[in-house]
Amino acid sequence: MHWVGWNRTRPAEYEAPVPMPPRLRRTLLQRGLTLWILARVIAMGMVAVASSGSGRASTLLVPLWSMTMCCALLLVDFHRRKELVLLHNLGVTTGRALSIGVLPSLVLETLLFVAFA
Repeated sequence: MHWVGWNRTRPAEYEAPVPMPPRLRRTLLQRGLTLWILARVIAMGMVAVASSGSGRASTLLVPLWSMTMCCALLLVDFHRRKELVLLHNLGVTTGRALSIGVLPSLVLETLLFVAFA
């Protein structure tokens, strides 16, 4: 089926999202959890070093920093393993893979914030 111009809509078969394989989803979640632990340890070390001096470190920035670092480390990991082509061949966009990988850090940071607030 051919469609011409911007006024026509795409057929229904183009609109359905491709389901992500469960093994890939599990791998992304495990990788995200591992990278969150790494980012959290680094953040707590930075807060400890900053608090030991004359300045006072803000602990409210730690959750934001650890989630941002988790996302950046996931992106670096995708490039390091050369997985972006595989993800795109499976129909998974980079943003979708990053959002699934950052999900553990979002959930755990929320739980930590609620537990210690």
